[in-house]
Amino acid sequence: MNKNTLLGLVFGVWALSASASLAHSLTVRVEAAGRAEGQVVAALFSSEEDFLKRPISTQSVKISGSGLANVVFSGLTPGEYAVVVIHDEDEDGKMTRGILGIPKEAYAFSKNIVSRLRKPAFDEAKVAVAADEEIEVRLPVSR
Repeated sequence: MNKNTLLGLVFGVWALSASASLAHSLTVRVEAAGRAEGQVVAALFSSEEDFLKRPISTQSVKISGSGLANVVFSGLTPGEYAVVVIHDEDEDGKMTRGILGIPKEAYAFSKNIVSRLRKPAFDEAKVAVAADEEIEVRLPVSR
């Protein structure tokens, strides 16, 4: 093995290990009190421009008999993220809406932001991820 090949191999291994150390996870512990059926769908957003429009990741997890679900977003670079969680009762992977577009399924935001008359802003719901982080989101008891 020549010197350049060895140097390239060493640099490649170093670059992979350095990038792996920059990847973090955000664990979202969802408390769905009184809701042991269905699943939660969690959407992760990384900017105000994409908030509530284009998630960078979406995950679905069945709700346990105790009304809890853990959603893990991994491979995240350090930054600010916001999470929206819905209780997907019919397990169709999307928010069920009634007439006039009013949500029929419970939903919640990171930082447990309560927004009744308007959608919250990204800045209100964002959480900083600089290492592996864990947050709790509580779905409302009734909808």
